[in-house]
Amino acid sequence: MNKILKIEGMSCENCAAAVEKALLSLPGVAEVKVDLAAGNAAVMLQDLVGDKALMLVVEEAGFEVVGVE
Repeated sequence: MNKILKIEGMSCENCAAAVEKALLSLPGVAEVKVDLAAGNAAVMLQDLVGDKALMLVVEEAGFEVVGVE
């Protein structure tokens, strides 16, 4: 299962790396590809992970999730 998170507040590669690290810390997340220019993160899941859990770790890293697809 794949999800796309629309994220605001990322302005540099360090921001993208922080988002990637935060998402990968969740059990069930297999891979993360952050697109800084598009302001989103593609999350590949190996187990069921709720949208709230994904949003929470990104927000704890200091960024705002404005949508999940």
